[in-house]
Amino acid sequence: MIRLDGRLGAVAAYVEEGMPMADVGCGHGLLCAGLLQRGRVPRAVAVDRSDLSLEKTRRLAGRLGLGGRLDCRRGDGLGPLEAGEVRSVVIAGVSGMGIARMLEDGIHKIDGGTRLVLQPMQGEDALRKALVRLRLNILDEDLVAGKGRLFDVIVAGRQKAPEYDLAYARVGFLLWLKRHPLLRARVEHRLAVARKLIANLQKSGKGPEETLDDLRSAVRLYEEMLGWL
Repeated sequence: MIRLDGRLGAVAAYVEEGMPMADVGCGHGLLCAGLLQRGRVPRAVAVDRSDLSLEKTRRLAGRLGLGGRLDCRRGDGLGPLEAGEVRSVVIAGVSGMGIARMLEDGIHKIDGGTRLVLQPMQGEDALRKALVRLRLNILDEDLVAGKGRLFDVIVAGRQKAPEYDLAYARVGFLLWLKRHPLLRARVEHRLAVARKLIANLQKSGKGPEETLDDLRSAVRLYEEMLGWL
C-alpha cells in the first residue's frame, strides 16, 4: 500500500470520495496511486510538464495494477483537463503564486461542481487573495505539521460559502474561526519573524516605509490573535 505522508494525507482527505480526480503537478504519481489503491476514487488523471515524472507515474501504476484507471497527461496547469471531467483537482507542492497563475489561466475549466484542493509551499496569503479575486470561494482550510514546518491545505470552488475576511489572509481566516490547534504555533512563529524583520530594516535604515508599515500591521494582527488563542 502506498504510504502518504502527513502533507499528502491531509490533501487526500479533501478529495471527494467516489468521484474522479486530477493531480496537477503530480510528481511521481504517489497521490493518484494512493487514492486509487484505497478505492477512494474510481479514476485519476495525473498531469505534469515533465516527461520523466509521467514515465515514473506510469511505471508505478503498472507495478500496482492501476494502469487502466490512471491517465497520464503532459501539460501545464489545468490545460490538459476538460471542464467537468473530474470532481476534485489537486495542486500541491507549488508556490501560492504558481497555483494562482494556473487557476487564472484555467478558470474556464472550473465548473460549479469542481473542488479545488490546494497545498501551497509558500505565498499562502497571495493565493487566498487570488482566489477571492477570481471569485473562487474558500470552503475550508487545514494546517498540517511535517518536516519541521506547517503546511496549508486550502479547499476552494464556486460552491456557496460565507464571505472570507482577507484581513486574516496571512494565517487563514477559516483556521482562525475554528481555532485550529496548530494556529498558535503559526502565529507565534510569524510574529517573531515580523519583529526580526522590522528590527533589521530599522537598523539598516534601508527599509521602505511601506514595507515597515505592512510589517507593523502584521505584528498588530498577530498580537491581537494571540490574545484570543
